[in-house]
This record gives sequence, C-alpha cells and structure tokens, in this order.
Amino acid sequence: MQDSKDALAEVVRSLCLSIIKPFVLIAPTRLHLSPAVETLLAQKDSLFIALNEDLYLGDAPRFLTRRDKTEIFAPLIGQVPEPDSGGTVFFPTPPGTTWLQIKIQFRDGHTVTIWAGDQSGRYTYTQMGMASRKNGNPTEQWKLLEGFANSRGEIDWHSRYASDKLKKQKQELSKHLREFFRLDDDPIEWVKDTKTYRCKFRILPEGAEVY
Repeated sequence: MQDSKDALAEVVRSLCLSIIKPFVLIAPTRLHLSPAVETLLAQKDSLFIALNEDLYLGDAPRFLTRRDKTEIFAPLIGQVPEPDSGGTVFFPTPPGTTWLQIKIQFRDGHTVTIWAGDQSGRYTYTQMGMASRKNGNPTEQWKLLEGFANSRGEIDWHSRYASDKLKKQKQELSKHLREFFRLDDDPIEWVKDTKTYRCKFRILPEGAEVY
C-alpha cells in the first residue's frame, strides 16, 4: 500500500533482489505502477494484481472477483509444479508450435529463459525435470543442454562435450524436452553426413545477443 511511484518502485526492487522465483504483487490500484516497475516485474516473470480492478463487494456482503482465478493467475500457472512432480512444471507451448519456433537461452548454470510464440518464461533445471533425485544437483542431461548452448546447438564427436555416453544422454535429454514442451517429435536430430547432433530449436549461451 505505497503512496507514491518511488515508494512502490523501491518495494519491487527489494522483492526482485530477495525472491528468486516469480511472485505476485498485489496493490489497491495500479495508480503508482510506473513503466519501470512493469519492466522489473516482467523481467522477473512476476504478476501484478490491482484489487480495485479484480474485486467488488457482493450482496452477502463479501468480496468477489470479476475474473476466474485461472484467468487471473494464467501467466504463472505454467510455473506451478504438479503434485508429486518433484518440482517439474510444463511450458505453456502454444498450439501448433514446432521446435523451430522455440528459443532457449542460458541465464546461468541453473536457469534458462524460453520463448515460443507469445509465451515466455524463466525456468530452472529442477522445473524442467533435470534435477538429480539423490542430491538435487543438475543431471548430465542438463549439462548436455548447456553444452549445446555453448556449442550453438551442435555437438559432434570432436566436441569437448562428447563422450561414450553421448547417445544415451541425448536420448534422455530429448525425452525431458518433449515432456516439458509437450511436443511429440524429437528436438535433437542426428546429421549423418557430419556425424553431428543438432538441436532443431535455437539455443544460446549466457550473455549471447538475443534477436
């Protein structure tokens, strides 16, 4: 309940620094919501709710919502794990999307940003189903995905990311990606002529220019 744009901006900056995951910011109105604050929230994949827009006083009297909760929280639903999923979520892949329309960029060793159509979000290796059940560390599949990012989407047998387990790891990585995006075809193809595994989607390393 801040009374100025500067005060609200300070609260949002503090939240973005102290909270790792996306969050929901609720305020009485959007009166003090500046473009700079909206940008901060978007970068954090977080949601702003103005109470005067979504709540009204019913006959009981009690407060009711103008929109269904699924509609209100739609931007975050894809980031909420299913029960007993171990933290895994699913990307809200738009209908008709192909692997060629998907772009992934590493933000650090634990996080990627994903774009597909009008959907985007930031996800951890745990949310993408690539955390070890023994210790919670990134799996070999996640490390391979990062290897593809550092190799601009292609790995051959001369790559520092190649090993005698590469074929099996590639199969497991493809399985996780199919499940995460809910797409049926293989996201990583084998190019026979060059003996190379090549991602059908675009994948970039941390710090690379996105266009």
